[in-house]
Amino acid sequence: MNILDDTLNDKNISKDFRDALREGTKMLNEPEFSKIVDDAEKEVNEDVEVIFLNVISQLRETFNKLNNDDNYKLNLKLKAWFNKNVI
Repeated sequence: MNILDDTLNDKNISKDFRDALREGTKMLNEPEFSKIVDDAEKEVNEDVEVIFLNVISQLRETFNKLNNDDNYKLNLKLKAWFNKNVI
């Protein structure tokens, strides 16, 4: 059994809550709902892509303005920050 089945069979949980959970579960399996979720996910991914491209563009502009030594130093700092905060 999974947690959903356990919850639906738990007699300590009100019947109204179990009914609402059943209805919600049915809704999640409907193609209409799936399309809404897919569209929302697509919008978020597109927004993230735009933001990513803007950040990369700004980084490239900054790196192009620097001399080789400063470019190298900035690259090291960004790498250290990325490794510490992202990975």
